[in-house]
Amino acid sequence: MTEEKAKRLADEIKGVIDIIALSVATKLQEIAQELAAEMAQETDEAETPDPATEAPKTAPKAPKKAASPAISEDDVRKVLGDKSRAGFTADVKALITKYGVEKVSQLDPTHYAAIIAEAEGIK
Repeated sequence: MTEEKAKRLADEIKGVIDIIALSVATKLQEIAQELAAEMAQETDEAETPDPATEAPKTAPKAPKKAASPAISEDDVRKVLGDKSRAGFTADVKALITKYGVEKVSQLDPTHYAAIIAEAEGIK
């Protein structure tokens, strides 16, 4: 093989490598954007920053009804998650903060029934 042929072949190989690298980089960027979008959505639906570092808020008075022991945190998460996925994320956040907290895990279990009732009214 002549030196000129070897150089031409090396240039062709480099061109193929560049095309493959660009294709891989483009695909990785698409995947990263999809993951970022999913993470942002999950962050919106899930928990927000720890309010321990913020000034405490006063929770509204709970309804006079006692919370049913059958309602769990998971039940509240399911209802709020469904509403959030239905496009009511801002309403869900407002409902949680209305009770003086930033995370579902910080809600007082005695408020679960009222929160579910209010969430079901979001339309």
